[in-house]
Amino acid sequence: MKKMVIISLALMGIGALNVGQAVNLDSNGLGEVLIYPYYTVRNGSDTLLSIGNTTNNVKAIKIRFLEAENSREVLDFNLYLPAYSVWVSSLTSSETGTVLTTSSALCTVPAIPSTGVAFSNTAYSEQQADGGDTSLDRTREGYIEIIEMGVVTDSGSFTPATAATPVNSMPQDCATLTAAWSAGGQWASNPNDGITFSPGGLKGNGVLINLNKNSNYNYVAAAIVNFASAANHTPPGALSPSLADNSGTSDVLTPTGEIVTSTWSNKIDAVSAVLMSKSIVNEYNTDASLNAATNWVVTFPTKHFYVQSGSPNANGVVSTTPIPATAPFTSFFTQGGACEEVKLAISTSPKNKSSLCWETNVITFNNAVVLESLLLLNVDAPTDQESGIAHLFFPSVNGDHSITDSSGVIYQGLPVVGFSAEEFVNGTLIYGITLNHGFARKIKAPTDNDPTLSSTGLLTNLLSGNLPVEGSGVGVVGAGRLGNVGNPITGNGRLGSKLGDVGDPLGGLGGDGIIGGGGFGFIF
Repeated sequence: MKKMVIISLALMGIGALNVGQAVNLDSNGLGEVLIYPYYTVRNGSDTLLSIGNTTNNVKAIKIRFLEAENSREVLDFNLYLPAYSVWVSSLTSSETGTVLTTSSALCTVPAIPSTGVAFSNTAYSEQQADGGDTSLDRTREGYIEIIEMGVVTDSGSFTPATAATPVNSMPQDCATLTAAWSAGGQWASNPNDGITFSPGGLKGNGVLINLNKNSNYNYVAAAIVNFASAANHTPPGALSPSLADNSGTSDVLTPTGEIVTSTWSNKIDAVSAVLMSKSIVNEYNTDASLNAATNWVVTFPTKHFYVQSGSPNANGVVSTTPIPATAPFTSFFTQGGACEEVKLAISTSPKNKSSLCWETNVITFNNAVVLESLLLLNVDAPTDQESGIAHLFFPSVNGDHSITDSSGVIYQGLPVVGFSAEEFVNGTLIYGITLNHGFARKIKAPTDNDPTLSSTGLLTNLLSGNLPVEGSGVGVVGAGRLGNVGNPITGNGRLGSKLGDVGDPLGGLGGDGIIGGGGFGFIF
């Protein structure tokens, strides 16, 4: 494979093009796997969810709600989504936890009653306890994964596709689908009877609504395509399909148009690879004159596959003996979470070390509250920089925060999705906006002899503006606006006495790019 060091930044979302027949992200938000980065029902918040089927097939879909601390499942069911239809639901707070309700008549197994279905703490309490909070309050924040299991067709006298398809807006017979999973039913004995494979075309949206503040924040679910190679239809409550039940091959499109294809012995790495980012960049605003506030959502949807709390004792209770985390993560889960070292930089300020400890994290600036989360990491913005650009880095030290494919290609960073929620208050009116994060990649083939990675070669290429790459030392963010990938160091900036000295920004203004276009030039 060609030697390469690549950084890319998608400022208008997470996506890359649908580049091949391996696991990859779809820039149009259509896929067979959807990841919703955040749900919450805290302090007056509700979350609305929609799943759309843009194809002419009936889809069998696994819907899984995962709590924010350690991705333990709190609700799981199957949805049978007819062609060209949308299923809508809402999450609200109950006296003790979270309840899902829906007015949709579309078929789920099990059926969702009109009063809704409550989230459960079974997966993290009693014998399943993981060291974290065991109460139902833990269900109030988390994220959602949607996985297509196959296409539903009629098979002889067994007609599940017809049963799931509405006539005059009502499905013909949801009871047929429930009975198929019951003891002695068609799917109970043969789960893939009438199930074919023609994946993709699912689209997801989420809306976070706070009824107390009359605010709302919309986001689009991350979409993964070419996930599986065959149907995998399982009963409600089954652990599969999961994000690990993929083809084991990933495709990533680079800024230069190259496709990096990787094969993975640990299949969850294929999903991690397409979500892997070396850093995140986005806006923040704490301007007092605007009553502005900003929260960032940072979710690691594959983290629980690498992080365990402990090995089970003979009685099934989790012991205090830790099972070490595996790459790209470094910490096992305890009562305080599984903390990963990160570095944060506000505008041109030096990076500061901190930690993100949960599967779903909310970063706040100057202790401002937007999403009412309890899983907060606060960042203090300088008083003279009430708004600007912030960066969240996932540093790689001694191979940490990286995974390596079967051919030795290294993906650095952590697998992440998320967005920024900004709030502005004008009297009694509250305005909310949602901004997609920018995600920077670093993918490289390891070598000791690549001249672009030597100190001389790196310096030459940086000064000429040819390489949007990382330096070999400790680095900093360039003191520039958003610029074009491939020419990050322009203007009248100077090089520090040591390459990448902390506190000595590289370069001046990085061109005329703005958020939503171009890339961002920086050296680590």
